[in-house]
Amino acid sequence: MAKNTDGKAAAAKSDIRFMDSIKTRLIGIMVLVTAVPLIVAVIVSYVTSTNKAMKDAQDILEWQVWYINSDFQKIVLTNMNMIRSIADNPTIINYVKGEGNIPYDAVQATILECDAILADGDNTSITDATGMQIARGTGDFIDVSAREYFKNAYGRAVCYSYNSCRFSKQFERNCRAA
Repeated sequence: MAKNTDGKAAAAKSDIRFMDSIKTRLIGIMVLVTAVPLIVAVIVSYVTSTNKAMKDAQDILEWQVWYINSDFQKIVLTNMNMIRSIADNPTIINYVKGEGNIPYDAVQATILECDAILADGDNTSITDATGMQIARGTGDFIDVSAREYFKNAYGRAVCYSYNSCRFSKQFERNCRAA
């Protein structure tokens, strides 16, 4: 077979534009038929994965809040029990009242035992009504009367023992308001 070198056939072939070709249209339709479901699937997958990740993160954060709250409550309860223990201790009571000729070493040993049980690294101390420390586990006595926590607490309760606290009228009003 001989090649057709006729100019008409060559001209007819060049009259069909690329976008008018059935081959191009079929490829375009096939790309759309496969790409649209793929794009929809990716978007749906992204949205559901993001929502699931957000819910899981929320659950983890809620668990962490519960756990930290539980830990905090244990610490506060332990500290309050220790404060009650110190406040009800006859050695401490007699030392604060100045009765029974209690040596400071006995009071300090009691406070150090309490600090060892708490094991929080803080130093327990006992102050008088003026804000001067009269007993502490370690270190020198410090005047805490200028500190805000002492100013806020002063006058609210006078305790020789936790069970025999005499509360001021202002403290009782604050408790009822809370």
